[in-house]
Amino acid sequence: HSIRKLHEEKIQIHGMFVFGSDEDDRETLRETVSFAKKLDIDSVQFMILTPLPGSQTYETYKKESRILTYDWNLYDAHHVVYTPKKMTPFELQKETFKAMNKFYSWVQILKRVWARDAYNVVIKTYAKNIISKWKKDNRSYMKDMKSGVPYQSEDEKHLFPFSIRSKLKTIGIPGASLHLGSREFLKS
Repeated sequence: HSIRKLHEEKIQIHGMFVFGSDEDDRETLRETVSFAKKLDIDSVQFMILTPLPGSQTYETYKKESRILTYDWNLYDAHHVVYTPKKMTPFELQKETFKAMNKFYSWVQILKRVWARDAYNVVIKTYAKNIISKWKKDNRSYMKDMKSGVPYQSEDEKHLFPFSIRSKLKTIGIPGASLHLGSREFLKS
């Protein structure tokens, strides 16, 4: 009702949504896009939850070994930098990208053309171009995300936890070794 009233007064609506809480899954993200489109919001930002240093979320995720990278260039709310609870980091990244593509689709742009809404045609077309540029600029990042490789170089890989359980190896420890001190145990 409020959005309709604001539109009647020629006031544009910009929705800002954050994806990736511990309660979010792929369906939640998809429902959010449908919600934004159904309400006829003019423009949106679908951002990825970013645990910023000093925040409670950051401290919690760090304690739970869910932080994937300490490359601060990626802490921009457009890159996944932690392991979500109900999906993989790649799924969160991919679904966020799909959400932007769905909201700023050619169909949505054509609807605005049909409605003779030049302002929104420009905004949506501009957003579509930004999305295409992001995709192009982040090809290797997406490839790394899909394969489960951390964002850092191979030399730094061992320094940062990357919580994809399927990559973990299990080893057996002979019970006789457990009485040794830590240095002797590691040597053996």
